[in-house]
Amino acid sequence: MSPFWKNVEFIMDSKGISFKELAFATGIPYSTITNGKNRKESLPSVDKGLKISKFLQVPLEQILGEEAAALQKNSDHRLTSDAKKIQLHDKYANLIEALEKMSGENRMAIIRLAESLKF
Repeated sequence: MSPFWKNVEFIMDSKGISFKELAFATGIPYSTITNGKNRKESLPSVDKGLKISKFLQVPLEQILGEEAAALQKNSDHRLTSDAKKIQLHDKYANLIEALEKMSGENRMAIIRLAESLKF
């Protein structure tokens, strides 16, 4: 499997996404994805790479680059701070959206309350 597909697979595993879900969400045929990931030096076309990147919400440069390669090589699968931020955003997206819909006064009150909590 090429480094690109190893990185995609690691990111998908961290998000609980299957290759079939990736195929369905991106419109890329499952057979194209499996053929690509089974070839040693395979890279998708730019348009397919961008679709995968957009769906995974990870910059294509990260999937192609050293940072994502380091993620999948890490034996205990600890995530980098960027990946953690992505996971937190996904986890709390509804809360963030609700805050954005609030009036400025209410939003600031919630933020002050959160900042006053001691963890």
